[in-house]
Amino acid sequence: MLPMISLVLLALLAPTFSSADQPSHDPCGELALPKQVSDILARNFPSWRPLGVTDLVKDDQELWLQAKPNLCPGVAVGYFKSTKYYSYAVILVGADQARGYKLVALTADASNRYGINVLFEEKQNDLGKQPLYPVVHSLPPGEYREFDDSSRKVHIQFNAIALERLEAWMIMFYIENGRFHQLRLSD
Repeated sequence: MLPMISLVLLALLAPTFSSADQPSHDPCGELALPKQVSDILARNFPSWRPLGVTDLVKDDQELWLQAKPNLCPGVAVGYFKSTKYYSYAVILVGADQARGYKLVALTADASNRYGINVLFEEKQNDLGKQPLYPVVHSLPPGEYREFDDSSRKVHIQFNAIALERLEAWMIMFYIENGRFHQLRLSD
């Protein structure tokens, strides 16, 4: 009987953690970029790594995991250039948080070679605060309008890349005539 009481007391006195204290499931942990894509990133950006759930501030972690629990906020996969080959959009963060982040797109061609484009980057120099990173995800083909100019609209035939600072702004990157263009979807 004494061991049972000890276990109950230990359980009552032990610190408890809620699921909000840290993500119970990190979809970036199972992240499997193709080796060729990983190698290209490592070669071109040796001191950078893909953004993970734990890089986001706590509120953004919760929002992301509620909305897209099985996706990594630092990687988007889609048919950005062609419906024959997957392309990847990756938010890279530096080892030194003051360096900021880069949004990089890797698009495959018919010979399965990847072109690389840095679509967006932001330097962050405030060492006193946790950086406010955006997330990346893909958008379906369709018609989209500029946030502050409803007369500017585009119709895209492939997926688009959405760079989104949760509850703040979103910029869409899409390919037209072989080049990336951008459209602000919210502010």
